[in-house]
Amino acid sequence: MQPLCKSYTSCGGCTLAHVDYEHENQIKKNTVCSAFRRNGLDFSLVEDTIHSPNRTAYRNKIGVHYSREKNKFGLYRSSSNDVVDFEGCSICPQSMSDIISYTNENISLLDKTGIDQIFIRTSKDSTYTVSLYSEGTPDISAYSSMIKARFPEISEVIFINTKRKKKGTSYITDKICGLEMRFSSEAFRQVNGEVFSLLLEKIHEFAENADFKYAADLYCGSGIIGLSLAQKYQTAKFWGIEINSDAINDAKHNAEINSINNIEFFCGDAASFRKKIPSDYMPELIVVDPPRSGLSKEMKNDLNLLFPERIIYVSCNPQTLARDLADIVRFGYRIERVCPVNMFPMTRHVETVAYLCREKDVHQMKLTPSPFAQIKSGNKTIELRLFDEKRQKIKEGDIITFTNTVSHEQLRRVVKKLHRFDGFEELYKSLPLLQCGYTSENLEYASPSDMDEYYSVDEQKKYGVVGIELVTQANFEIK
Repeated sequence: MQPLCKSYTSCGGCTLAHVDYEHENQIKKNTVCSAFRRNGLDFSLVEDTIHSPNRTAYRNKIGVHYSREKNKFGLYRSSSNDVVDFEGCSICPQSMSDIISYTNENISLLDKTGIDQIFIRTSKDSTYTVSLYSEGTPDISAYSSMIKARFPEISEVIFINTKRKKKGTSYITDKICGLEMRFSSEAFRQVNGEVFSLLLEKIHEFAENADFKYAADLYCGSGIIGLSLAQKYQTAKFWGIEINSDAINDAKHNAEINSINNIEFFCGDAASFRKKIPSDYMPELIVVDPPRSGLSKEMKNDLNLLFPERIIYVSCNPQTLARDLADIVRFGYRIERVCPVNMFPMTRHVETVAYLCREKDVHQMKLTPSPFAQIKSGNKTIELRLFDEKRQKIKEGDIITFTNTVSHEQLRRVVKKLHRFDGFEELYKSLPLLQCGYTSENLEYASPSDMDEYYSVDEQKKYGVVGIELVTQANFEIK
């Protein structure tokens, strides 16, 4: 088909503008399938691409760059810093194109100011914020007066010093899935609000299958995913963490204006989340929405230790998504569903949301420092318990999270073998008790009657006694 954009061949942003919409959505599904196949994942799980009927004028933001050679603003050519002539952009509202074209027609108001970038953003009330970027401190008053007089829909023009990181005060407002949202103009915001609402609906659909009291939204930005879930599941406790301080301030403000009280936001690296919450409140559901680079090794290892029952992974890069899911599957998870989302029609980019369930039973056990240290050192060990602290029976293939009773440090191990004994006397003759929770000081007082603390008489008769051989941590950590 004939591309709608005049700059199709020179800009290179809308690489799929020449194919029809149905074919485009199939291409994006195939992109996700291909990434899964290369990483040894089951690509038959990938569902049809979620999309909206609107293929054009969907973006709520556009950025253009100044060319001194051409003395005008334009879009970058794909994979370069070459500025191409701006002839409109079919995936943005017409008003955005008109503002840029009018700016180029009156370039004398900016060409001596050092302004090298302009970003235009729209709010829910169809007003626009124009942000000007420069390393200097130019006078933009003449341009501001001119452009606001020509376009009454422009609510403000702000200047941002890119060298000193000094930012003008500006906020974008939006309404998404019934939530009133405020975004700092420089904070991340999904560019396609209509399709992002469809993605949120899919996240809600996945969360309906999870039974949880505690949940976390990692890389939470201005809080939209966590807030939408917290509003729906008001009896659950939520946490959100984000490294951008402006976004966290927005998230806290958004929780307040929407009267959502069951979510708490932290500013920091998502990989530090586990250290910010009490050990007794580990989430059963975690949502991650990382940047294009995907999850860091530290974040994946933290997920491994948190070991939630459910994970919802939102990704803007199928390649890093598939890489990360292959690692997470090794932790003991099963991929249940994978849904491509066409957040960026006519471009090659595709958003994806994946839903994972913990495949193996997990048990909690507390150990005194001596046996905990032996497990941590990589030695195989023997545990004398048949049930965990919640009286749940342990089976081969289950996972145990050991907690040091002094430091509260945690380790995870898989139950490799269950060694059963006819009675306690045989057990005590067979096992090194220093590896069974006893210290050298109390070893002489060890006796079969100690097992009565863990097993009733009926349990002893029914199950006997077991020792559990554990594999090493290396099977779980990402190196």
